[in-house]
Amino acid sequence: MSDSKFDIYEGNYLIGFGRPTVIVSANQVGNTTLYSEYFVFIEGENNLFWGGQISIETNGTSEHLMKPEDEALLQAEASISLEQAKLFEKKNIELWVRDQVILNKKENIIIGRLWMSGKFTDQLRRVKEKSKCEPLKAYISLLDNTKFYQYSEFE
Repeated sequence: MSDSKFDIYEGNYLIGFGRPTVIVSANQVGNTTLYSEYFVFIEGENNLFWGGQISIETNGTSEHLMKPEDEALLQAEASISLEQAKLFEKKNIELWVRDQVILNKKENIIIGRLWMSGKFTDQLRRVKEKSKCEPLKAYISLLDNTKFYQYSEFE
């Protein structure tokens, strides 16, 4: 893996929880370290945000055998499921009621939707600060430097 890259995933609406959006990035740091990260946004009643970072020492293993972005996506899915379980337990909702987390790859504009909603602007700025993925940081900087105006309808 020679370049940093990022992908966006959006999930089905999870009853009692919200709609997950996940940013996954992957980088190569040095000659033997693969690095990935994930950032989870749950758009719902409580608008949640968290993330994680994964570092893999390859010890010369071919990059085709190691896909850090796949591991990051799996970790994101697992963390969403765990957070949903915690919320259900807190609200005394039977765990069997939970929906399965299904994430589908989407276009980068989904980040713009999160930004324009105003619900995750500060969190996206934190992503820009914490991420090692230059294309992701540049994309968020572009959003940060763009002036969005509110849309309203009139009669």
